[in-house]
Amino acid sequence: MGGVDVSNLQKMGNIEAQAGHRKRFGVGTTILVDRGLYSVCRHPQYFSWMIFNVTLTLIAQSCIVAILGVGSMISIYIQARQDGHSLIQKFGDNYKRYMESVPRMNLFLGIFRQICHNIYKN
Repeated sequence: MGGVDVSNLQKMGNIEAQAGHRKRFGVGTTILVDRGLYSVCRHPQYFSWMIFNVTLTLIAQSCIVAILGVGSMISIYIQARQDGHSLIQKFGDNYKRYMESVPRMNLFLGIFRQICHNIYKN
């Protein structure tokens, strides 16, 4: 899911033509991307990292891995919230409207909203 995420940002986000690691991974977008995977989940990369943590914890079946996994998921969630604040500063009211219609990391709610939107749209 994370690879699709980066690809969408590069194609639709109008990545600034500056060299550097952060620009390659979408941080330099100049257009709010709200299509594709971003129409159902605001932070699909963070969501995929959360799923990775849960999966690793279930596979390892170790208390230490579980504790580290929970810590990692908390830090991912905090990072997603911080990114939301910086994106409000960058994109303003457009991002606030986007936040109201697309959940942060709840992929299932995002898909449900998208389906309902398409039903009522037609």
